[in-house]
Amino acid sequence: MTNLISPFNEEIAVVLIDAQEKLMPAMVDSEDVIKHQKMVCTAAKILNLDIFITEQYPQGLGSTVKELAEVTAESKFFEKVEFSCLDNEKFAESFLKNGYKTVVLMGVESHICVQQTALAMLENNINVVVLADAVASRKVENKNLALDLMRQCGAFITSSESFLFSILKGAKHPNFRDISKLIK
Repeated sequence: MTNLISPFNEEIAVVLIDAQEKLMPAMVDSEDVIKHQKMVCTAAKILNLDIFITEQYPQGLGSTVKELAEVTAESKFFEKVEFSCLDNEKFAESFLKNGYKTVVLMGVESHICVQQTALAMLENNINVVVLADAVASRKVENKNLALDLMRQCGAFITSSESFLFSILKGAKHPNFRDISKLIK
């Protein structure tokens, strides 16, 4: 298997999709999902990974939830009405020009915006890592079907903790202590 996630790979980006005020309360296990999203976004800042945030029709669905907005204030924000992030011209232009080899996806809904973004990224020859504990849908069945489909199409499905320790590779990583504190 190819080593997709190396400790200091500057070709990884994190994308948080539509974790908004009026969407998140309707999601199964939303509090736990937000906790994992916050942990990954905080770790991404420590590790100097680029973070892209999308908001689906914010005039109607609100802004990114407060807990996440606080840790992602310096990230790149994109308003959209498209389901796939890459179908949004501003997002696609900003994201694709950086030449990322791997994208880490979090957000909602698993079977709509996350899934369509994952499939579009794969079509663009970008490795996709979906954090199963950081994505959600209104129904568990929809989330599970989306994870299965994304896996079948070539996405890597893992947990937030597993992803973070994959970047660290070992306890000698200079950010090991900071990241470990986030996980506990």
